[in-house]
Amino acid sequence: MPNPVQMRALLDAIKTVGETQGPRLVALYGCMYYGMLRPSEAVALTKNACHLPDEGWGYLEIDEARRRS
Repeated sequence: MPNPVQMRALLDAIKTVGETQGPRLVALYGCMYYGMLRPSEAVALTKNACHLPDEGWGYLEIDEARRRS
């Protein structure tokens, strides 16, 4: 498991992947690391389920987990 400094470096490197994949992967891995989501929960997360204020803590509504191999 990376520490916070390593994770920030990983996310910075990931955002340069492809034209559209980078930002999506940053969101995926960022939610998994900082939000402690399982991969299936992170994949099922939608923008409407993210309640992120400009300041302070926000929350994520996890409605489902998509399972597949």
